[in-house]
Amino acid sequence: MNEQSRKEPVAMVCYGEVLWDCWPDAIKPGGAPMNVAYHLRKLGVDAAMISRVGKDEDGLRLKQLLLDWGFPVEHVGIDDEHPTSRVDLSVGEDNEVSYVIHEDVAWDHIPLTIANTEMVENADVLVFGSLAARSEKSWQTLMSLIEVAKFRVMDINIRMPFFAIDKLEELLHQVDLLKLNKAELNQVVDALDAGVPVEEDLRVQYLQQRFNIPEVLLTKGSKGAIYYRGAERYFQSAFDIEVKDTVGSGDSFLAGFLVRRFDGLEHNPQEVIRFAAAVGAFNTTQEGACPEYTMQELEAFFSAR
Repeated sequence: MNEQSRKEPVAMVCYGEVLWDCWPDAIKPGGAPMNVAYHLRKLGVDAAMISRVGKDEDGLRLKQLLLDWGFPVEHVGIDDEHPTSRVDLSVGEDNEVSYVIHEDVAWDHIPLTIANTEMVENADVLVFGSLAARSEKSWQTLMSLIEVAKFRVMDINIRMPFFAIDKLEELLHQVDLLKLNKAELNQVVDALDAGVPVEEDLRVQYLQQRFNIPEVLLTKGSKGAIYYRGAERYFQSAFDIEVKDTVGSGDSFLAGFLVRRFDGLEHNPQEVIRFAAAVGAFNTTQEGACPEYTMQELEAFFSAR
């Protein structure tokens, strides 16, 4: 890893869902924004969550888990009326994961507060996903926070039937960095009905130009990832690893990217995306979206490759 000196410490805020992933044989913490925040903190970034849990056992356990991980929890509110979110997962052929994301849960009702607004104003980066736009309350809060954010990162996370192209268009006009995978790229471009050829570079360029997006991250699983910065393009092949669990790999990839993007290496895009790919690959060799690990273990993984 490149050990160049960091800039001043950065602060990042992740907004959106915190929940329990209910597998057939286990229950694990989840939610893409929380996964990103978890890995940001593991990688040394001052990261916080803005979300909401229910006033129930699931909510108490999630908040305690965040505390155990070292998170500030005052921005994870408690909802007296709506339950903590649960997602039912099942694994099909080729290890494809299917999701049932229940509606009208606590994170669908995240309020805008003075404290949350001030935290985002003072942070360097706001990270959010498209799933938080499914409910009017959390959508309006997100739009208000975007207005005061310095650098806005959207990780498109399409989970049908929660896909509204009108809201997504509104968000795309306001992001500084967009992350999405190949399937999401095609789904978004096709929904925009722009008649763009299927070649991925052309489709990314179309989104960049139409919505004035400076930076795009395209993840392609075993086929690697591409970082588009303006007209520049940086490809990173996938690491040769034995995959144990792919859940959360994209979230850890994004966390790794943001760490390097903001720690003084923005002038070396290839190193930024290589580190991101290493973090994502390392995560897939572990179990769960938020595995326990040390920087020393990550360094060893990176050095070996």
